[in-house]
This record gives sequence, structure tokens and C-alpha cells, in this order.
Amino acid sequence: MSVVEAFAALGEKLDPLLRYHVVGSGIASSFERYVVLFLAATVAVVFLAGILPAVMLYIQGFPAIIAAVFGAGGALIAFIVMLAIYIALPMLAARNRGQKLEARFLLFAQALATRLLAGAGLIETFERMYREDLRELKEFSIELEYIVSGIRAGIPVDRVLEEASKLTPSPSLHSLLAGLSAAARTGSGLREVVDAAISEYLSTQETEIDRLTNSLGALLEFYMAAAVMLPVSIGVVGLLLVFQQVAGLSFDAILFLTTFIGIPVTVAVVVIMADMIVSRLRI
Repeated sequence: MSVVEAFAALGEKLDPLLRYHVVGSGIASSFERYVVLFLAATVAVVFLAGILPAVMLYIQGFPAIIAAVFGAGGALIAFIVMLAIYIALPMLAARNRGQKLEARFLLFAQALATRLLAGAGLIETFERMYREDLRELKEFSIELEYIVSGIRAGIPVDRVLEEASKLTPSPSLHSLLAGLSAAARTGSGLREVVDAAISEYLSTQETEIDRLTNSLGALLEFYMAAAVMLPVSIGVVGLLLVFQQVAGLSFDAILFLTTFIGIPVTVAVVVIMADMIVSRLRI
């Protein structure tokens, strides 16, 4: 087994879906290319992390054994960090791309349903989508290229769609392609599968919208409660300080901190959280 094969096997042992994450995220044209490039980067980083501390310590007069130990430790730490990046990078990239695909899933499903309603078969549908709709469906280019290249290579369409369903990081597209694969294998209705996937997607989006709007409502209720209670609290504290002075604490200081620090920070946090919630409303 070569070093590249061993490094690939290590990655797939740590993450069995690493191959699909790499190709599905689009960070490399193939899993093998990703492994070669990252292995080269890992070797370079480990070499530098090991040799530089050892050389610097030796130059400063430390014994060779001490320098060697620190060099080995630096190399080991660098390898562990690079290994973590090797696994996590495709996963994060796939998650990010999956969110983008989810926002455009209806466009893909509608294009597929239109071809099927026109009487085209499954193979012809994907061929025409790749030739005629790729510009509008550029976000799905990886999946379409994978499916069409597999079909042209003579692989059965149900197997191609099953592999493509594992490759795509979009949950809705995964469900659609897996359903089409099962339908192609059993000969059941293809349009029913597409309709069911669209209905499931809309239902999921409706549930997500309800959840996010409830979160937004709770956040705004907290803001309103804080806006009402803060002046009352400041007034009560000021009244108490009139009758009972506290060393080092004055009403002017409390008013200054609340006006110029407390309120702006609270408003900024609420606005940022509200923007994060609203930005997740993708239809």
C-alpha cells in the first residue's frame, strides 16, 4: 500500500463519508486529488514544525536530545492538527454548499418535473437538464455532471442516482435522488417521487419558518421586557442611593454605564441575533 493510499484509508476510517464530502463539497475534482494535495501540504507542515524548533533550540545551546524531542513533539502536534483539518475541511465545505443547494432545491425539482411531465424518460431528462438547463442550475453542476457522466459510462441509472444521493450535501436533493433510484429499480412512478419530494421540502420549510419566527418573537419579547424594566431599575437604584450612599458607587456612574454601554450592547446583540434568524429564512 502506497503512502497516498494509506493516507486515504486513514481519512475514510476516521470519516466513512469523507470521499462523498470531498466530491460533494466541490473543493476538489476527485477524492484522490484531494488526498495527494493535502498529503503534500501535511508533509511540508510537519517537516517545518519538526525541524524549525529543533534547529533553533540546538543553535541556542540546548543538548541535541532535547532539541530532537521538541522537534518530534512539534511534528506530532502539526500532524494531529493537519489530520483534523483534513477531516473537517470537506465536512464544513459540504455543509456550506448544502445550505446553498437547499435554498435552490425547488428550481431543480421543478426543472426535473417539467421534463418528466413532457414525457421524457429518466435518462433523457438528466441529459437534457445537463445540456439545456446547466446555466440556470449551475449550483447543481456537480450532481448533474456526476449523473450524466455515470450514465454515459454505461452504469445503470439506479446505481448512478444512488451514488449521487450519497454525494450531494443537500438533504432534500438526497431524498429526491434516493427516491428516483428506488423508482428506477422497481419501475414505479417517477413523477410521484418528485411530487412527494417537493411536498416534503415545502413542509420542512414551513416547519422551519414557524420555528424561526417563534425564536424571533421570543427575542423581541426579551428586548421589550428589557426596554421596559431598565428605566424602572435605574430609577429604583437611584432612589435607593439617595437614602443610602454606597462608597464608590454613584447614580451618575450607573446612568453613564447604562446609557453608553449597557443599552448599545443590548441593542447590538438583539439586532445581530435577529439578523441571523431572518437570514436563515430561505424559501
